[in-house]
Amino acid sequence: MATQRVFVIWVHALFCDSLRLLLNRPGIELVGAASDYAVAREQIVNLRADTVLVEENEAGDMPDATLSLLEAGPACVRIIRLSLNDNSLIVYHREQRLVGKTDDLLHLIEEE
Repeated sequence: MATQRVFVIWVHALFCDSLRLLLNRPGIELVGAASDYAVAREQIVNLRADTVLVEENEAGDMPDATLSLLEAGPACVRIIRLSLNDNSLIVYHREQRLVGKTDDLLHLIEEE
């Protein structure tokens, strides 16, 4: 299996640090992280990320910037929004999953 290149867009530094620890495993490479969407969009393309993990904002909605990532990014990039409020993962390929444990996120990233 090919290594999955992951980029994180975060609101809270603790969220980013937690994902950094969780993703430290064979088959997953954390290629970058940012809290600014403009910076993130450029880095996602330059670093050739396969998956982008987006922390849901405090309002619980999808920022317009997430839509711009979908429009501007390569078609093969999977964008996953993580909601810590209701333990859900929203995958922007018209898919939503309920998270039962942290392994659910890892399986989703590793899935081809």
